[in-house]
Amino acid sequence: MYETKKNAQLRIGIILLIIIVINILFSLIYFRLDFTADKRYTLSTTTKNVLKELKAPVTVTAYFSDKLPPDVLYIKNDFRDLLTEYASYSRKKVVWSFMDPSKDPRVKQKALQKGIQPMLLNIRKKDKFQQQEVFMGALVQYGEKFEVIPAIQPGAPMEYALTFAINKCSKTEKALIGLVQGQGEAQLKDISYLQEILSDLYQFEEFTLTDTSVIPSRYKAIAIINPTDSFTEKQLKELDGFMGAGGRLLLAYGLVKGDLSQMPPMANLNATGIENWLKTYGIELLPDMVYDLQSSQITVQQRQGNYIINTPVDFFYIPFFSNFADHPVTKGLESMILPFVSEIKINSHDTNIKITPLLMSSDKAGSERVPFYIDLTKQWSDNDFNRSSIPVAVAVEGSRYGNHKAKMIIITNGDFFLNDEQGRLQGAPDNLNFIAGAIDWISDESGLAELRTKTIQTRPLRQISESRKNFIKYLNVVSPILIVILYGILRWRNQNRKRKQFLTEI
Repeated sequence: MYETKKNAQLRIGIILLIIIVINILFSLIYFRLDFTADKRYTLSTTTKNVLKELKAPVTVTAYFSDKLPPDVLYIKNDFRDLLTEYASYSRKKVVWSFMDPSKDPRVKQKALQKGIQPMLLNIRKKDKFQQQEVFMGALVQYGEKFEVIPAIQPGAPMEYALTFAINKCSKTEKALIGLVQGQGEAQLKDISYLQEILSDLYQFEEFTLTDTSVIPSRYKAIAIINPTDSFTEKQLKELDGFMGAGGRLLLAYGLVKGDLSQMPPMANLNATGIENWLKTYGIELLPDMVYDLQSSQITVQQRQGNYIINTPVDFFYIPFFSNFADHPVTKGLESMILPFVSEIKINSHDTNIKITPLLMSSDKAGSERVPFYIDLTKQWSDNDFNRSSIPVAVAVEGSRYGNHKAKMIIITNGDFFLNDEQGRLQGAPDNLNFIAGAIDWISDESGLAELRTKTIQTRPLRQISESRKNFIKYLNVVSPILIVILYGILRWRNQNRKRKQFLTEI
């Protein structure tokens, strides 16, 4: 008996010792499992590459208030975990520390001088809401250069902000992007907002393409945005030579144009000749305007009696895109809004060229050949939406001359690159992410595009038929009643069985 008790105590002691040793080992080795859909807690390949290329230590000073409200406290914990992973993977080249500006006036003054701004959060205290000033920013230093993350907002791509700051500090110069002019394209002033957003990594410069000009080799890539005039054969030949030498091109070109300012609205052709050059790559821009059941709304003026009222109506020629390819340009994107796009047909059989559809319509879409008048009161039917996955943007790798370094992005709308009336970019937030991703990809910075979108933004509802909607509606009404009835029947049968068993035993 004594030996058994002694053995039991020994086993318990060994188990406790093993648990203690395991805890010590796990405290020395940092790891975590990531079950999120977009792997937001796993270091990306881009981040790992940036950390590998570090030639000197990077110091990250995180300015966070200690007493944070519970709903944002996770940001501090996640940022600490992220810094731990950066330090571990970089073999201690990333050195980090946390400081609380709320406790030390000198620390607060330094944070403010560097550009880290406090945020005002509404918190509930003693049955009433109060505003609390908190700091949630960071300072990244690499040698004499530094970059500031002013504030880490809830839901923001944290890894992108940190990797971008480290990458910007460690890079010596910006990539130069040539903005082609001469055929009615967008000018620098037309994309000023886009320039500002991308100015940390890219510098844009206007370049006029003429019959005698040569595209300078200093450009990392060139962009042709919204051309409206014709290209000459010599200009197209220069473009062809540029791509044949491994050039990079972003082409945002609408072969079809919609004009809602005239009455009745009109859809027209916008031929410039560049669509014929694209055919040599096996890419055909069809003169068809794509429409989609998954779309945006516009406001239409309608007369009712003596009154004119503004009525929102579904406008299927401004599709709401959520069908993206698994590609560095579109990885992580959730939704885009693009007006008046045309279909892209892929005819390439050239093994030197790889073409990837990037952006497609939903499974309920169609297209209409231009020119035509846009009927805002048209009665649409299910038969109109009988096509699916119509490509409106593609990525091209390689050239007809076998140079596999050549890259090209083609999207059949250029208007969304331009400033709107408020001087900002038009459309959904992912419109900007697509543009940034496209420029990153053709400039060999594609990993940063993936990090930009490393948060789930929206989950568009899938379109379902009216019959299925009615079925679900009636099922929700009837199913609770059926469950109660079924429960009553089962309970009655159970009680009846017990009663019969009781009578039998008597």
